Amino acid sequence: GLLLDIEGNDRYQSANFSQGHGYFFGTGLFLDLDGNDEYLAARYGHGSSAHYGVGLFNDRHGADRYGSTGPFYDGGVAWDHSVSLMIDAGVQSDRYAFAQTTGLGKADYSGWGLFIDEGGDDQYQVKEGFGQSSEHGLGAFFDLKGQDTYELPQDAATPASHRPSNGKVTLYPDGGLFVDR
Repeated sequence: GLLLDIEGNDRYQSANFSQGHGYFFGTGLFLDLDGNDEYLAARYGHGSSAHYGVGLFNDRHGADRYGSTGPFYDGGVAWDHSVSLMIDAGVQSDRYAFAQTTGLGKADYSGWGLFIDEGGDDQYQVKEGFGQSSEHGLGAFFDLKGQDTYELPQDAATPASHRPSNGKVTLYPDGGLFVDR
């Protein structure tokens, strides 16, 4: 499946398995090239994949807002031998309201998940961590520029020494990586 949007300030609202999701040997591509957009999905959205799928989500330009009703797997996440990539390539400030879903750039069960935000003073809110993995997965989170705000619940499984912040690099022992430059 492919969605290509050339320009405009768009609002995308969907449920499960959407917005660049690849499922069961399938491929999902989502490309929005310009505009200040809003993206809302439930579970398995925003460049996600499961069961040998490939998912790609790329927003090239704009001050964007992302959200999810959860309960998990949104934003460059891969499950069960899948590969996923979510990129926000713009340099404007973005808001990621994922308090109801698991972290960005997450991978489980031999999946590879990658999240990249290329610039802006971004706000991140997630239920779990950033760039984490388990069960032979490889997860990575990169914020390449800006003064960012990270919010995790106090009871999140992330130890205080691994809590995200500006200018920090954290390598997780189970195959995860967090980088904020």
